[in-house]
This record gives sequence, structure tokens and C-alpha cells, in this order.
Amino acid sequence: PNSTGVGTVIEQDTGSGWTIVTGPTASGGRTDELAAVTCVSAADCWAVGAYYVAGGSDNQGLIEQYTGHGWSVVSSPLPPGSVESSLSSITCVGADDCWAVGGWGDVNFGGPTLIEQDTGSGWSIVPSPVPPGSTQSALNGVSCASATDCWAVGFSGDENFNTAALIEQDTGAGWTIVSDVAPSGNAGGEGLSGTTRMDT
Repeated sequence: PNSTGVGTVIEQDTGSGWTIVTGPTASGGRTDELAAVTCVSAADCWAVGAYYVAGGSDNQGLIEQYTGHGWSVVSSPLPPGSVESSLSSITCVGADDCWAVGGWGDVNFGGPTLIEQDTGSGWSIVPSPVPPGSTQSALNGVSCASATDCWAVGFSGDENFNTAALIEQDTGAGWTIVSDVAPSGNAGGEGLSGTTRMDT
């Protein structure tokens, strides 16, 4: 195990090529990894991922923010009963409306999707539906065309490892599953990994 930990790698291009930017340094044998980044403005960027502790197999969601004066770790809530979690994607409608998605697991290695939102006063967990019969699911991508039109995609699986694509939408009244995407015999199948927005 690394006694000092391993921090994230962040790079920036200001028009003359990419350079490494100093990010938060992990400590105590912790390893931090980032999976996605988005910027509301040149002085308001967010990144999400997970951190791992040496000697353990569990990971927890990680959120970092850049406010024009360097990157710092921001508090990320843990789902009740979770032993591990991670965040895979993030998007912002504005400075006071950001979404992050991922998944989490309990002691039985099962768990539903994970959706978090920041409305300007810190991140909180938002209820996220899962298909009937799903024992493990996660969201891999999220995007918003507006504050009342957000989409997230990923996968859901049952106890027999049958998996199917999962699509969820929020129209301002909470997240709902868009179509019948419950596991249907697609053993080892893949889910969806990304989504994009179209401004209208």
C-alpha cells in the first residue's frame, strides 16, 4: 500500500496545449480517481469519480470542484446502508443546478442507482428508481437540456446476471424510468454508457 496516497490527475488546455494542473492530494494510503468533468464557466468546474483506501476493497464517491483558485474535494453524501459507491458522470444546467450519477453497493454486493444534486448549498442524494427485480444497477451518463429535461443512462441486472439498458428522465418532478428495461434474459449484456443534450 502507498503510505501517502495517490491523488487525481487533472490537465488543462488554455489554448497552447495541455498541461498538468495541481489537484487535491490523497493521504493515508488513499487513491483518488476521476471519471468525468464539466464546467459551468471558466471559474466553476466539477469532477466526479471515486476514492479507494489501501488494504480495503471498498470505494466511495468523490466530488471535486474548481472555483478559479485551484481544485478541492467537496463533501459527497453516502447512501444509507452502502459499503461502496462511485460517481461516473456529471452535468450542470447552471451554477446552482448540477447532477451527478453512479451506483452503490451494500454488504450483499447489490444496490440501486445513485443520483446526487447540488442546488448551490451542497450535494444531496435524490431518489432514483430501479426496474422491478433489479438487484444491481448503475447510471453511467447524465445530461440536461434544461432544468426540466434531464436524462441518465446505465444498466440494471437481476440475481442471474441478466442485464438490460436503463434510461431515466427528470422533467422537474423527480426521476422516472422511461421505458420497460427490466432484465430480459440478456445474460452478460451491456448497458448504456453516455448521453448528450440538445438545446432547443
